[in-house]
Amino acid sequence: MVKAVKPLIRFFPWLKNVRILRYWMGYYITTPDHHPIYGPITNYENLFLATGFSGHGYMMGPITGEIIAEWIVYGRPSIPEAKKLTLDRFRRGELIREIAIVG
Repeated sequence: MVKAVKPLIRFFPWLKNVRILRYWMGYYITTPDHHPIYGPITNYENLFLATGFSGHGYMMGPITGEIIAEWIVYGRPSIPEAKKLTLDRFRRGELIREIAIVG
């Protein structure tokens, strides 16, 4: 925990006076390309996925709901990039390169 907080003291000097009594660590499970899986599943009618966020699920929740709702109602998301996040990308070998992985 010291390694994580020490660099932040430069920006938040008051952190040096904070006593951290306990913290929680958990699994950081993600997809092979570190991006979520959105959209319909090929060969299954009316089955959609919104998974694979690991630590980012809460932050991405609002836009995820909108994207999946659009896919269900209109047959496609309004954000074109979401179409690249379907489960089929793994079968096609079209993983998305992630250069900013933390952890």
